[in-house]
Amino acid sequence: SSMQKIKVTWKKTDFVNLDYISRGGYGTAPFAQYSQEVYKKIINNDVYQLPNPMPTFVNKVLENFHYQIKLPAIHKTPPGNILPLHRDQYIIFMEKNNIKDIDSIHRFIVFLEDSKPGHFMQIENQFYSDWQAGDYVGWQGQNLHAAYNLGCEDRYTLQITCIK
Repeated sequence: SSMQKIKVTWKKTDFVNLDYISRGGYGTAPFAQYSQEVYKKIINNDVYQLPNPMPTFVNKVLENFHYQIKLPAIHKTPPGNILPLHRDQYIIFMEKNNIKDIDSIHRFIVFLEDSKPGHFMQIENQFYSDWQAGDYVGWQGQNLHAAYNLGCEDRYTLQITCIK
């Protein structure tokens, strides 16, 4: 998946102070193989999602994605937190939207800030570490991917889950 770009229509103040909820992934299905004790503390992502009201910039971003269903969520990955290589399950998304074919799902990660030292994204064997705000990457279905914050600052992304 090559990096693509959209226009930045947001400021840092639009997303840093949202009411994020820490969503640890340790022990959940996508991360079952990461059973070592060390992963308990670091498999985590802080998420701001619907039904919370999305900041106004999100609708502008969604206009760039030409899909029928577009579900946004804003992610904050704190320093030292990772989502190691895994395949998304999309269980609730598929149930809510009556989707039978997992390969019909497209997921995009929009980087809300320029990359900081120690911030990485991986899709299959491709690593990303040098992005600008507004760059995005994506995959379809159950491609392996990971997010790493091995730096000293929060890593902010907008995740968009789509169906044609």
